[in-house]
Amino acid sequence: MSGRKAASQRSDIARLSRAAQLLLTTLIALSTGVASARAQSLYWLDTSFPAPAIRRANPDGSNVQTVPLTPGTLPEGLAQDPTSQTLYWAEASFGNARIMRSNAALSSFVPILEGQSCLHGVAVDVAGGRFYWTSSNQVTGPLIRSARLDGSDPRTLVSAAPGLVNPRGIALDVPQGRMYWADFDLGQIRSANFDGTGITVIYNPGAAFAPWGVAIDGGKLYFSEYPGSLRRSNLDGTAVTTLATGLSNPTYLTIDGVGGKLYWVEAGAGTQRVRRANLDGSAIATLPVPIATFGGIVFAQAAGVDVPDERPDVPALTLELPTPHPVVGATRIRFLLPREGRARLDVLDVQGRMVAELHDGVLDAGRHEIAWDGGAGRRLAPGIYFVRLQGHGAERIRRVVLAR
Repeated sequence: MSGRKAASQRSDIARLSRAAQLLLTTLIALSTGVASARAQSLYWLDTSFPAPAIRRANPDGSNVQTVPLTPGTLPEGLAQDPTSQTLYWAEASFGNARIMRSNAALSSFVPILEGQSCLHGVAVDVAGGRFYWTSSNQVTGPLIRSARLDGSDPRTLVSAAPGLVNPRGIALDVPQGRMYWADFDLGQIRSANFDGTGITVIYNPGAAFAPWGVAIDGGKLYFSEYPGSLRRSNLDGTAVTTLATGLSNPTYLTIDGVGGKLYWVEAGAGTQRVRRANLDGSAIATLPVPIATFGGIVFAQAAGVDVPDERPDVPALTLELPTPHPVVGATRIRFLLPREGRARLDVLDVQGRMVAELHDGVLDAGRHEIAWDGGAGRRLAPGIYFVRLQGHGAERIRRVVLAR
């Protein structure tokens, strides 16, 4: 057997092993029970040099929990592994900056990567078992790097040579294997493959453009811009839409795809705040939460969002698990409508982003069955997804496992 063929087989085995481990973890979670759809939290960091903190609250800003962090560490970028509810954040301190990990309860902090410098954005690829982060250290040079979820196997993916000056926020399009980042000083949003190849300039409007945060939802790219704008575009940078202006230095942002909300942090002097709006930029509201500086923010949907089948408003609206389940290739999804009316059936990923629209239109009362290709058309990674049925003013959501 040639060395190249053996290496290819080892890579295939490793991928299968990761998928098997993810499937096993998911099945254990399914068998032990999950939280309800209403168990959602908003997490954000306060980068304050003397008194940094990580905070958690309900999506409306109520029930705030504050946990102090080590002074001088400058915690900045924040991300979550939705399958395990694990949080990751990056520190922006010049010396011995770390990537930190915590459980959802904020009761256990573990450094998983140390000896770094000037880290900013961080993003997690659950299916691939890696996280990605940006660094702006001007001594060693700006970098985009990745490592396994335990901090091992760190790799440099993008450096200053191909055009990197001061990268900040980073977001991942896992199905397509692409990462997107904002370069504050370069005034551009760029994209590359997960291995750092195929770098593409997505958005480059001119010298006045200073982007900071990026987020992806429903095939759209959302980004913040100094001194005061939020914008949205297609993933190739076309169809740019201004969502909000007149803000006070918006930085990191996060999306609740299921609820249709956009959250962000503003860092303007004297106006530091956490804000929320609809995905079209309407209904902007300031949340009643404490924040002294700025920092990363993440909307955390509970790992399980199975909604009970019995609801007083529509007692017969029913959504069944796909057959077969776990999903391996093509599958069938059955559901029951209590009366004729419009129904929508789609598939979401663990971040609430729609990955497949299966039906949207009027159906007769009774039982229905719709086929799903199991994500073959979009090359979805193995892992947890959600099938959502909406109709008659109610919805049902079932958590499913994609095992191919």
